[in-house]
Amino acid sequence: GIYNFNNSHVEKKNLLILNNEMIERGPDSSGLYVKKNFGFAMRRLSIIDKATGDQPIFSDDKNISLIFNGEIYNYIEIRDQLKSQGIKFQSKSDTEVILKLYEMEGEDFVKKLNGMFSICLHDFKKDKILIYRDRLGIKPLYYFKNEEQFIFSSSLSSIKKLKPVISPSKESCLLFYLFNYFPGSKTAYEEVFKLKPGNVIIISNNKFSIKKYWELKKNNNIKYEDSKKQILNLLENSVKINLRSDVPIATLLSGGMDSSVLAFMISKITSLQQTLSVDYIGKKLTKVIMQNYFLIK
Repeated sequence: GIYNFNNSHVEKKNLLILNNEMIERGPDSSGLYVKKNFGFAMRRLSIIDKATGDQPIFSDDKNISLIFNGEIYNYIEIRDQLKSQGIKFQSKSDTEVILKLYEMEGEDFVKKLNGMFSICLHDFKKDKILIYRDRLGIKPLYYFKNEEQFIFSSSLSSIKKLKPVISPSKESCLLFYLFNYFPGSKTAYEEVFKLKPGNVIIISNNKFSIKKYWELKKNNNIKYEDSKKQILNLLENSVKINLRSDVPIATLLSGGMDSSVLAFMISKITSLQQTLSVDYIGKKLTKVIMQNYFLIK
């Protein structure tokens, strides 16, 4: 998406540049929306409601628009609850559930979501844009901001394509070499940042702010045996709810205890499980090159 602080109109061609760079993330469909100095676009990988789940989607009065990357695992329970309150739905998608929940609950709707997500809502009546990232940062969300413009994307390469003059960050590259990831809000570029997990970007009346909507709470009073039972129950419930899909799913085997446990639990629920393992050529060479670069510097 693009927001122009100088109130100039967003050009569709720039949204298409962002969108086309993400085709490998969403080859099934695409859409875009522009309203004066704000616009967003979306590429879709169809998982839930393949037939009627395309985005952006709009409220009945067309004053709220939404795009969403991810999956809401408890969307059926939320939809049933909203239906019991007289809310009507046009699709079977989890995306529409987010929109209807926002209309009912306001900005705190995100607290009821169980899932992985990056969500952007444009509330035209309130002149407000809300961009949420899930609690643990499973789904990516990058942004570029200066005095004139704000750009966000699920893909770092999209922003680089639209803003080719952004410069690599030597500090970030060193941190990546040390930790094998970019810590905090840092990315490979000086002018581009990650929205931290559990945070929301708010743009209202041409003002930009970031707010934390969730943080992990510690429970120091629970007994060890009770915690084991709770973890097992949470894992079993999580696996069951994560298996909701309108397309075949697979388990990614990392070789660690975590994926082995998940594969075992899934096998108790379904016999249709597929498993995948992924590696890439040149992994060790990449690390050696980075090490030598910083030794020379």
